[in-house]
Amino acid sequence: MPRLTLATTALTAAAILTIAGCSSDTEDDTTAASVSPPAASVAMSTTATTGSDTSAQFSQDMQDNYGTTQWWPVIVDTKIDGANAVVTAQIDRNQDKDIADHIERSTVNLMTNNDGFSDVDWVIVEDGAGTVITQKQVPD
Repeated sequence: MPRLTLATTALTAAAILTIAGCSSDTEDDTTAASVSPPAASVAMSTTATTGSDTSAQFSQDMQDNYGTTQWWPVIVDTKIDGANAVVTAQIDRNQDKDIADHIERSTVNLMTNNDGFSDVDWVIVEDGAGTVITQKQVPD
């Protein structure tokens, strides 16, 4: 049986979406993907560093509002950390900036249209290693 290495199994988020039959540049943030998110490959978690109820609500609201989008399968964590809404995505920060931008815009939209997140000042999208890809201040 051949051994798989990390180098042979690593795919960018864009490659995953392409393989799944989705195209990140042809549909907007609210369009449903043509396939279901891969349940076994990426698991959604909620990490509460402060305000566990708010983090849990943030995670649920993200899934309720964006669970059928093309980019949802790459989300691996959401949390409210102080005044920051942090979304961690399993994407390549150099090749998948457009996906990070979709996630950022959608999350800012969620923050501005939900009174439960009035204490959130910034939306941060980071890769799996915790490197910030994009961030935006939530308008008042």
